[in-house]
Amino acid sequence: MSADQPYQHYSAPVPAQMTPPPVSPGYPGGQAPQQGYPLPPQVGGRPHPQSTTLLVLGILAVVGIVAPWLVYLVGSTRIGAFTSLTSSISSLGTLAALVLGPVAWIWGNSLRKQCNQGLFSMTQALKTGRILGIIATSLVLLLIVGGAVFLIVVFTVMEFQG
Repeated sequence: MSADQPYQHYSAPVPAQMTPPPVSPGYPGGQAPQQGYPLPPQVGGRPHPQSTTLLVLGILAVVGIVAPWLVYLVGSTRIGAFTSLTSSISSLGTLAALVLGPVAWIWGNSLRKQCNQGLFSMTQALKTGRILGIIATSLVLLLIVGGAVFLIVVFTVMEFQG
């Protein structure tokens, strides 16, 4: 090594028998997937035709549980027929959410399974509708458990008071 050339570059000879792997057209990187592995779901394929319906069902479930109670809280400061009307509406909204929430959750799981099989592409509407179904179901269950605890406390207090 001399002062003019502080580094020497070495290159190994490339053997003639080394050839690149075979290229399969139509696959990313030119490599075909190994045998025995399932193909990934199609990205950018046709969206599921029922995903928007699922989204609407999830929205109705959450609105059915949240909005009537907000109306009830606002209406509870007033007296008369408005309070009884909001009480009826909140009960109907809760009953609707009791049905629509689990339906959106279960239906969203089945649509997601179809998308994972590669039949359709997963859309944000499908994901959001399923998650809203989970939220509505959780809120209904929380409301039922809270109502049961409230009734137990009220009856226990009434029992001790006389």
